Amino acid sequence: MHPNTKAPLEELLVSGGDNRLNLLGGERLNKYGCGPQPRSVVPFGSCTSSSTSLRGYAKAMRTLRILQGQDDFDTAVAQCAQSIRTRLAELLELNADVDIALAPSGTDVEFLAVALAGGNSKKQIVNIVVGPGEVGSGTPLAAGCCHYDNQTPNGRSKTRGTPIDAELASRVTVKTVDIRGAGGRQLEESEINAEVTQLVVDSSNDDTVVLLHIVAHSKTGVFAPSFACVERLRAAFPDLVVVIDAAQGRISRAGLRDALDRGYLVIFTGSKFYGGPPFSGALLIPHTFDETIQSLGQLPQGFGDYFSAAEMPERWTAIRNALPKKSNLGIVLRWTAALAEIDAYYAVPELTRDWVLNCFETQAPQILGASSVFKLLPTTPAPHDEEVDRPLEARTTVVGFWITPPGERNALEKTDLARLHHNLNRDISLLYPDWDTEVTSQCFHIGQPVNLGTAGYILRVAIGGELVVRVATDARLGRTFDQRLTWLQQQIMNLRRKVECLVGVEADADSVIFNPGVELPLKLPAANLK
Repeated sequence: MHPNTKAPLEELLVSGGDNRLNLLGGERLNKYGCGPQPRSVVPFGSCTSSSTSLRGYAKAMRTLRILQGQDDFDTAVAQCAQSIRTRLAELLELNADVDIALAPSGTDVEFLAVALAGGNSKKQIVNIVVGPGEVGSGTPLAAGCCHYDNQTPNGRSKTRGTPIDAELASRVTVKTVDIRGAGGRQLEESEINAEVTQLVVDSSNDDTVVLLHIVAHSKTGVFAPSFACVERLRAAFPDLVVVIDAAQGRISRAGLRDALDRGYLVIFTGSKFYGGPPFSGALLIPHTFDETIQSLGQLPQGFGDYFSAAEMPERWTAIRNALPKKSNLGIVLRWTAALAEIDAYYAVPELTRDWVLNCFETQAPQILGASSVFKLLPTTPAPHDEEVDRPLEARTTVVGFWITPPGERNALEKTDLARLHHNLNRDISLLYPDWDTEVTSQCFHIGQPVNLGTAGYILRVAIGGELVVRVATDARLGRTFDQRLTWLQQQIMNLRRKVECLVGVEADADSVIFNPGVELPLKLPAANLK
């Protein structure tokens, strides 16, 4: 048995990443409230991260058992990584000429995007990041080719904010575009488009490469700038490099194919919407970058702290040869678990998936908004394209909200919200004996607090692929599909009641009568309702 495979699976699943994976205290959860082992929890936090599911854990364990029996461990891990890339491409229905590079997290993928944008030239790089406060917290630093954490995936200690590669970092200037104005107001699409356009115009010249981010679902559901704006800019500036930050995974396969067909890079993960364990990133690279990859030869110095040869596409021969051969087992195991979730999600008929998403989209705002302690963040209209059917983008899958305790004028701030987030994720029944133990003993994992500037902090409840599959197929939740949809609504109600308990609502306070009925869009075939 190779020494790298002797540790328990729980330890291996949190290896090969940064400090965000560290398990804290006796609960052995990371700072987001997730663990590498399956937990009895209602998974409403896929906009942040998720604990490893039973399905994903079992798949990762099988992969580990296979790797433990291999004589040439690093070659076996490399073959496993290639299998992951192949299967991911199949599940996402990508064209055969699309390359996939794996990474420890979505944040690490940013480094690859910067390197490919710069190519083998020595030009200056202007990296325009849209919605810096509502993408990964480390993205602005990573966009400048700087360490975003004090620990790199290969275990080395670094100083946060210092360059990964001094030469490349010296050529990168990061410019940001906010998506919210005073009071947390979401800016109009035209306002964001105008600022992005001005930055691209001002930054474009013969000595500069401009890399523009499209955020495809921020932490609060924002898509910006518009595709129409970006296409106008590309027509005016043909050398503009575009990367879609789809790290939330809340983008349809049609949307991915459309972006890649346009020549956009795409940042993708298996650890947000799809519910794989934290974290697993990937960069999807269209064939228009083939010449850049061939001329690049190798990645900048310092990238070996983040990537090994096995994560890169097999045909990137020169780049692979210049990277460390020692494999990152943690990435492979996390991606194996994530693939199990992606596979299960797309095995559910599309109409059934859409029905579950519709239930959440309609019922979550209605149930939560009926409570006086919740104030909902206005939802953002999804991008609309009459020529392309994009059922995932068309749905609201994340609902944000402020919490204001009874008798208080101001909503809870970060510290109190963090405490609330923590207590929702554990059994508090002994602390609140007057409350229904079915509510107080239940654990809810929801999205961590998000800073909206002067508008304060919000929490989020989200539906992800793993929960969609559970509602669609798990007969333990209800014998019929209608019963399982009712179960989903009841979990939203129980979450609301537990929040009310924690912020001081009286146990016997009147609550809006819960009506489990939901208007469903279409009559599903009987085969899909079992």
